[in-house]
Amino acid sequence: MPSRARIALIALVVVSSLGYHAPPPEGEDIRKIYLVDSVLLVSDGRTGVDFYNVDNLAAPRKIGGVTIDGNEDIAVYNDYLYLDSYSDLVVYSVADFGAPRKTTTVRDVFQYNYRGEGMWAEDGVYGLGCGCADEVSSDDAGTLEGGGGQGGSLARFTIMDDKLYCVDYTTLYVFDLANPGKPIKTATTEIDWAIETIYPYGDYLFIGGAQGMYVYEPTDSGAPKFVSEFRHARACDPVVVADSIAYVTLRSGTWCGPTDDELLILDVADPLNPTELARYPLNGPYGLAAAEGFAYVCDGADGLKAIDATTPTEPKQRARTTSCVPYDCILRGETLFATCEGELKIYEIGSRTAPRFLELGGATW
Repeated sequence: MPSRARIALIALVVVSSLGYHAPPPEGEDIRKIYLVDSVLLVSDGRTGVDFYNVDNLAAPRKIGGVTIDGNEDIAVYNDYLYLDSYSDLVVYSVADFGAPRKTTTVRDVFQYNYRGEGMWAEDGVYGLGCGCADEVSSDDAGTLEGGGGQGGSLARFTIMDDKLYCVDYTTLYVFDLANPGKPIKTATTEIDWAIETIYPYGDYLFIGGAQGMYVYEPTDSGAPKFVSEFRHARACDPVVVADSIAYVTLRSGTWCGPTDDELLILDVADPLNPTELARYPLNGPYGLAAAEGFAYVCDGADGLKAIDATTPTEPKQRARTTSCVPYDCILRGETLFATCEGELKIYEIGSRTAPRFLELGGATW
């Protein structure tokens, strides 16, 4: 096959299989979110991240943010904010969220980046090249005290045991955060193609991809160790885990594949052998959260749904709201933070025996 034809085929395969990293279809407003203490961080996936104080759930207020091109994902650890900017990892000190201060740029560490119109490898050709230098330029930011936070289900960044784990289209990257102001890339692991999300649970990392769910175990040094995988039909695929049950939403569509729209429920008590328990039909799901046998699913135009999986082989819908078109959510206690088309919504979800979506407050973008 001629070289140009081979490149075109690679581009076609990549474009046809993109998930949450592709430019969202017209009308969608998919944003990555991260909750730390009383601050909710929201990336617009284009030009920056906004910070909202959510101490008063009825009236969240914007308190600042950072402007950064090519950003998709965010995480916070020990008063430092980690962001991607195209192929770079950028670090800000956020000891005061009202006055963020850029401290470090680790250049050219991600193989793929997302430049508005699509996903590009570092040599400008879909699926080829890397350019993974480890150049670092930084101020002497030192180490501050503080805690981490919680990301949404569409996240490609997560923190576990003083390390930052990031996934792009094919690869898992590990950054040591012994000095959180100066992350050091320590390992990379090739996973598969069309990798989309990462979620920590127990001693494992659960990684969602267009072809399946992958389980990896971090190691004290070096790259995480492959544990197992669960293959499914090609689909957009975020995964969250609670009480040894993995919840996976599968979405069909232009970018994601010709599969059914549904919630996949897996037993992962034995990470070596994920076992399917049930499937529940949905309309067009995106992100989700889970706790105490319930999955709270962002089912796009069909609204937010509370799916009772306390008997995981027999899931049932117990509550639903169509007050917004939701894309991702974070659950903290009985409060659900949902990013929707054009707005943030905050709900009280009630108890396991009386699930509901009582709207408490919100904000518009």
